[in-house]
Amino acid sequence: MPSALTGLRALDLSTTLAGAHVGQLLADYGAEVVQIEPPGGSPLRAEAAWPFWARGKKSIALDLKRPSDRDVVLGLARELDVLVETWRPGVAERLGLGFEELAAANPRLVYASITGFGRNNPFSRLQGYEGVVMAKL
Repeated sequence: MPSALTGLRALDLSTTLAGAHVGQLLADYGAEVVQIEPPGGSPLRAEAAWPFWARGKKSIALDLKRPSDRDVVLGLARELDVLVETWRPGVAERLGLGFEELAAANPRLVYASITGFGRNNPFSRLQGYEGVVMAKL
C-alpha cells in the first residue's frame, strides 16, 4: 500500500543524528532514501540505535573528496527530490555539492541544510553539538 511519500527520492549526506532523523522520517513515510556514508561507514554506526536510525534506508560508501565519488552524488542529485546535509556552512560548496550547483542541475530539488547556528552569524562555523548550542543560548 502506498505511503504519503511513496515515489519520493532522497539522498542523505549527513553523518549526524539530526540528519539521521530526517532520513528516517522520510523512509518511514515511504520515500526511497539513500544514505551516503564516508569510507569506513557513518560514525553513527558505533551507536546502539544505528539499526533504528538507518531503518528503511539504502546505503553506499563514497569519499566525497574524490572527484569520481562526488560525480556519483552529482548524478544522483539530477534525479532526486530531496537532499539532506548537516555540514557547517561552506563545506558543501567546497565539495561542489552546494545548493547553487545542485539546483542548477535539478531546479525542483529540495535542499535541506541543517546547521547548529544558521549560515550568517558569528557562530555559524561552530559545530552544532547539543552542548555547544545550549551553552550559547
